[in-house]
Amino acid sequence: MKKSILLAAGLLLSSSMAFATDCPQFYLGGKAPKINVPVEMNKEICYSRYAIGYNYRSKSALYAAQTLTKKNVLEARSLDRFDSFHDDPNVPPQYRVDEKDYRGSMLDRGHLAPNKDFGDPQSQYESFSMANMVPQLHKHNAGIWLGIETAVRGMAMKYGRIQVVTGGIYSGTTRTLRGGIPVPNAMYKAVYVENANRGGAIAAAYVSNNDASGTYEIVSINQLTQMIGMDVFPSGQANVKSIAGNVYKPQNRRNNSQGNSADVMGAIGEIGTNYIKHALIKHIN
Repeated sequence: MKKSILLAAGLLLSSSMAFATDCPQFYLGGKAPKINVPVEMNKEICYSRYAIGYNYRSKSALYAAQTLTKKNVLEARSLDRFDSFHDDPNVPPQYRVDEKDYRGSMLDRGHLAPNKDFGDPQSQYESFSMANMVPQLHKHNAGIWLGIETAVRGMAMKYGRIQVVTGGIYSGTTRTLRGGIPVPNAMYKAVYVENANRGGAIAAAYVSNNDASGTYEIVSINQLTQMIGMDVFPSGQANVKSIAGNVYKPQNRRNNSQGNSADVMGAIGEIGTNYIKHALIKHIN
């Protein structure tokens, strides 16, 4: 496992500030997500196949970033899943997520970077780091979210190589686990394909409520930036990020439906900086 980098203690990322990365291979153009609001990002953790940006106060990852390839997906198909949830030694003990934090919550330890994306024992083990987990309703995790993860792997199979960034959306959330870990109201998974149709790029983000509705929305990267206060692909082409590209539609065994903006965004809350100031910072800063 690669060593992670620790940002300056107490660093507060202000408007449109990016940070140096120790693992540029996991980010589009080698550039990590750019945080546009005052949210503390204490540590980047570089694993063998993905990276996360971790916040100490919330004991949560702001994002998980991957370069997902066809080779990764094919290798993962031949590797049996072995659940090995574990505390992450890259995080100081007082800021670690513990399995006990989830006890009695009736929520899944949901992967940001899913284990089915990794085809070797080391990277699969790393995917079970508790730092890579987010509290998810089981029907969401095993339903539409699984469908979204599968759709993204399908895109990697088609195009050979894609960039993926995943995280939680915390607008208006009031529920927390033990230790104050916030439960996201929704989840996002952003995809950027540099060589898609006739060599052009496409990008979009799936957004889905963390509930049993099975609904989702596909939005542009610019729309996602407004929602979460972070540009997940700062080196992406402006025209590509302004349009929700033609990404694969997920299949959901329980409820295969694409919600409209009112259905999905209604539970996410107000879009824009007010969301960041009143929701995300409340729990993370």
